[in-house]
Amino acid sequence: DSQLARQISSLQTSGSMDDDQDMKDANLATTATAVLNIDCDPDYFKIVLTWLRYGVISIPDACSKDILIEVAKQFGLHTLVELLQPTTDKTDNVKHPMADWLKLNVGGTIFET
Repeated sequence: DSQLARQISSLQTSGSMDDDQDMKDANLATTATAVLNIDCDPDYFKIVLTWLRYGVISIPDACSKDILIEVAKQFGLHTLVELLQPTTDKTDNVKHPMADWLKLNVGGTIFET
C-alpha cells in the first residue's frame, strides 16, 4: 500500500465524499468534495499517474530519471522505484572479448577491425 493510496483512501473513509451511493461508485475525480493537496512537480506527477493508469513509463527528455525515482519513493511506489533503478547484474561489468570482426573493402583493399 503506497503513501498515495493511503491518502486517497483516507479521503474516501473520512466522510468527505458525497453521501449518495451512486456517486461513491463513480469515478473518484467526479465525486470528491474534499481537496487532496499533493506537493509534487506536475511534470513528474503526470509520469506517475500515467504509470498507475496504464503501466507505462515514459520519461520526457526534460525530466530526470533520478528525480522521478525520488518522487516514486516519496509516494511509496516501490514497484515503480524498482522498475526505474538500473539492475546491478554482475555480468554487466564483465568485458567480453570481441566476437565479431568488421571487414571493409575500400577500393579493393580489405581492412579488418
